[in-house]
Amino acid sequence: MIKRLDLKYTAIGLALAVIIGALISWFSSLPFWVSFAIVVVAMVLNGVLAEYEDNLPGGFNNPMSVDERKIENEKRKKRILSIRIVIWAVFVSILIWLAWLYTNKSV
Repeated sequence: MIKRLDLKYTAIGLALAVIIGALISWFSSLPFWVSFAIVVVAMVLNGVLAEYEDNLPGGFNNPMSVDERKIENEKRKKRILSIRIVIWAVFVSILIWLAWLYTNKSV
């Protein structure tokens, strides 16, 4: 659904883009219009990303039920446990490798 743009917020956003673009142009060797375009594209991408995240399950526009939250927490705990196991396996493997190098060094 397309929302009606509020002129006040549009003017504030453009003013911020002009100010930030001018600052980037001042502190770098970029022309003003290039830095202004970079700022506008960054602001648009930020808005699109925020809208996408808000619409995901559990986001601001799509809150999870209590049961869904419990299921997600269980999945997260399993992922964290598997990551910890991999980290410990890599750490122990490095220690074993270092011990092997120490005992088999040629002098």
